[in-house]
Amino acid sequence: MSLTRELNKKQSPFRQLVEGCAPALAIAGGRSPEGQRVAERLGFYDLVKARVLAPLPDGVSDARRHSPTVGMAFDIRTRMMLGEFEPRRSASAMGMDVFNHLLAPLLPNGQHISDVLGDAFLEAERLTKDGDDVDQDYASIVFAWCESLYRAGVRAIRSSLGERLSAARNVDEVYDSIPPLMLEDIARLRIVNQRQIKHWRLRMRHGAFFISNPSFSGDFLVGGADGDWFIDDTLFDFKVVDKISAPWVRKVLMQLLGYLILDLDNDYQAKCIGVWLPRQATVRTWDIEEILGNDAGEALAKARRDVLGLPMKRMGMIA
Repeated sequence: MSLTRELNKKQSPFRQLVEGCAPALAIAGGRSPEGQRVAERLGFYDLVKARVLAPLPDGVSDARRHSPTVGMAFDIRTRMMLGEFEPRRSASAMGMDVFNHLLAPLLPNGQHISDVLGDAFLEAERLTKDGDDVDQDYASIVFAWCESLYRAGVRAIRSSLGERLSAARNVDEVYDSIPPLMLEDIARLRIVNQRQIKHWRLRMRHGAFFISNPSFSGDFLVGGADGDWFIDDTLFDFKVVDKISAPWVRKVLMQLLGYLILDLDNDYQAKCIGVWLPRQATVRTWDIEEILGNDAGEALAKARRDVLGLPMKRMGMIA
C-alpha cells in the first residue's frame, strides 16, 4: 500500500505532515519519558500486555508466509460473518481480473491457472452462500489467494501460490492444497472472536453504518490508500499479530490518522479510530480528541488543506 510506504519513509513529506498534525502521537512509545507518558495515557501498554488467545498453531515453520494469507483470509471471513462480503464486488474479484487480463497472457501455464483458480472462486462463492463454518473457512483462503493477485500481482504468482495452482489439475485439488494449519488458524480466530463479531452484527442490524475497504478522496496523493472498515463513526484497522510493542501501536495509529487526513472533504465524518487485534480478541478505540487534542477538528482540517500543497514528485506522483 502506498500510504504505508510513505509513512515508512522518514523524509516523506506526507509522514512529516502527519507527525506535525499529531506531535504527541509521533513520540508516543519512544524512549523518552514524555513519549512513555503519552503511550501510557493512550493505553498502548495495555495492548502490549494483552494475552494471546489465538496463537499461531504449532507446526507453523514460516510465519512470514503463513501470516499474511491468514490475516487477509480472516478479514474476509469476518465480513462473511457480518453478512457484508460480496465476492463479485471484492478485491478478490479484482484479483481474478488482474490475473486473467494482465498476468495469464505472460505465463506459459497462465490459462491453466486461470481455469482452476476461476473454478475455485466460483466454488468459494457457492460456499459463502450455502456452506457451513468450515466450508467458509476454506472459501476465505481461496478468496485471499485471489486478493493477493490484486495486491501483489506477479509477486504473488511467483510464490508458493503459483506452484500450488500450477500443480492442481482441477478445483478439488486447489482446495485439497490448502494448508491444514491455515484452516486451523482461521478456525481459532473465528471462535475466539465470535462475541466481538456478534456485537458488531447486532449494531449493524440496529442501523449502524458499515463499509469495508473504504477509499478516500485524497488517496491519489500517495498513490493509493484503502482502510479496513468503518463501523458508524469509527475507522478500524485490523491486525492479526501475536507480538505487540508500543512503537508498533503508534505506527498503526499514524496510519489511521493518515487515512483521515486523506478524507479531504470529511465524507465519513469520523470521530474515532480503532484497532482490532483478533489474536488477542481485543478492540481498542480512541476519540480523535484523545489523539489530536481539543482542537482536533481544526487540526484535521488544516492537515487536509496542507496535504494538497505537498511536493508530489517526492511522494512518487507525476507532476
